[in-house]
Amino acid sequence: MRLNTFIETSKSFTAVPDKDFIEERDKKGSNYRAGFMGADAEFPEYHQIKIDPLQKKYFNEKGQQYNADVVHEKYGICEYKQYSKRGFLISKNTERAIKNNIVEKIIVWKWSKNNRWEPLVEGKSVGYDIIGIIDAKEAFEKSYTLINENGKVERRCKLF
Repeated sequence: MRLNTFIETSKSFTAVPDKDFIEERDKKGSNYRAGFMGADAEFPEYHQIKIDPLQKKYFNEKGQQYNADVVHEKYGICEYKQYSKRGFLISKNTERAIKNNIVEKIIVWKWSKNNRWEPLVEGKSVGYDIIGIIDAKEAFEKSYTLINENGKVERRCKLF
């Protein structure tokens, strides 16, 4: 399946997690389904907000950082999703945000070293690649469900 609205960007970034990111990650780590791996996956959006003047952190009408990740001046309200061969994960929260016309685009990224996660360390350089941007509604329409390794149903969307 080919996604019609996929905009390939292929941009690589190298960044150094700072104290603020690591402290926030340490607070949130146990709340993520994927633990610290999931919390570390917040780093690309954190870094992009710091370096890209077109991106700002998203806050909903209640002032919470919920429903989406960033507001991009060119692409609208966006959600960052990590690339996977099985397809990027569309969580229940992301599904609701797409259906409620909150999330407009999905920015797909991966870790630079063959998409292998290593725990982020304050002051230690890490690389990631932004693969592209896809229309959120199309991603949802072309997504599929599967049973994951824990026996739970999850929704995924493949780029190619």
